[in-house]
Amino acid sequence: FFLLIRRPPRSTQSRSSAASDVYKRQLLRPQKHSKEDFSQIQGEMVKSFGEANESFERNVKRAQILQNDTDEIRRTLREKKQKLQSLEVSQFKDHERNNQEMQRQTQRKYQLGKLAV
Repeated sequence: FFLLIRRPPRSTQSRSSAASDVYKRQLLRPQKHSKEDFSQIQGEMVKSFGEANESFERNVKRAQILQNDTDEIRRTLREKKQKLQSLEVSQFKDHERNNQEMQRQTQRKYQLGKLAV
């Protein structure tokens, strides 16, 4: 495992500039890292993975809550729609009964008026 320092920009166009020499030396003699360095890197990676996993789990829980809320809203809307439809049918039937009753009363008045004449 080798870590390379980012190559600095060349200060001159010459191929033998000091920055270029430093970069070449890094390639020729890779830096050695101790077990402590690897342990530290591994610890940081584990910590980072743990944080990412916790964040993912929180997002999954949020998504589940939103899905449950959405399902509940859909269920409520379906129930309200059914109630509204049954209410409309009921009101329509009431309206029809009232119309029929008014027609009967009008016919009676007409018949009574005919008899009185």
